[in-house]
Amino acid sequence: MQERLTSIINAFSGHKLLVIGDYMLDIYWIGETERISPEAPVPVVHIDWNQVRHLPGGAGNVVRNLQALGVQCLISGAVGDDEEAERLAHLPEWRGADASALIRWPGRRTVHKARVIARGQHVVRLDWEDQSPLTELELAQVLDRARAALPTVDGVVFSDYDKGNITAPLVYPLIKQAQEANKIVVADPKPPNFALFKNATVITPNQAEAAAGTGIRITDRGHLEDCGRRLLDELNLEAVFITRGARGIALFERANPPQYVPTIPADVYDISGAGDTVTATVAAALVAGANFFEAAVLANLAASLVVRHVGCYAPTAEELRQAVQANPDYLQSVAS
Repeated sequence: MQERLTSIINAFSGHKLLVIGDYMLDIYWIGETERISPEAPVPVVHIDWNQVRHLPGGAGNVVRNLQALGVQCLISGAVGDDEEAERLAHLPEWRGADASALIRWPGRRTVHKARVIARGQHVVRLDWEDQSPLTELELAQVLDRARAALPTVDGVVFSDYDKGNITAPLVYPLIKQAQEANKIVVADPKPPNFALFKNATVITPNQAEAAAGTGIRITDRGHLEDCGRRLLDELNLEAVFITRGARGIALFERANPPQYVPTIPADVYDISGAGDTVTATVAAALVAGANFFEAAVLANLAASLVVRHVGCYAPTAEELRQAVQANPDYLQSVAS
């Protein structure tokens, strides 16, 4: 299995994906705390300005992960015409990505989130959000550019954070066009939008999202399997990857019984961004020729690398190759 997974990883660099969704700017203010404020029962954090970090968030983190794995990306969506969008456009983590299909629109605000971190722990998160759906003019421009770009890519990834970019008039025609061109469609949807992704190839919700999207309260494996089968049938999908944190991934396919792919035990510092890493790795693996089970194994390996870091982290293809080589016992156990 090691040789097969390594060959899939080596094939990542020959592919390109269109990533559509809610693009955000993530800000990290990192410092130290030694006392409680006299003004309120909260810690005083002394920010180290040398550790202030700006990273692509939301759909941008999916792009960051794909780029790190060696997959070329074409970015599609709408952000504001503001300082945050300008900073987002010039982040080094996006170097090499094609942002020609990203619309910067006056009057829309770019979603951005600031996290204050002290001693490796999140103290507070501050969100500036614009959840308004795309206007007709915004939608027309995003859709036109995405449809024009689709023939140049191997597949489509929808990264839905429910911030207004993902709507039926955008999703339906793009899935239809991708289907007609025999291209994969990978979606990471928020529960209110599950129905938009009917006829996609796969979706990658976490367990809480899958439960909310189906109305099934998951308390045991039977409920989980009911949930997976319902998503397969109602959305006419080829596969469903339900991420389960420390318990790995539950994989549901039409032609096979459910498969439970365990994760690798790891010291967990932060789970931020692990879901984006799973979505990106699944998409990269599928366009590189992996089957669904192989994609789930690689996604678990990638996620195990992410949770060992504070803040969102994007493992490289070389790190993923090393993880494959370093875990022969794990691969033997999941393959048996």
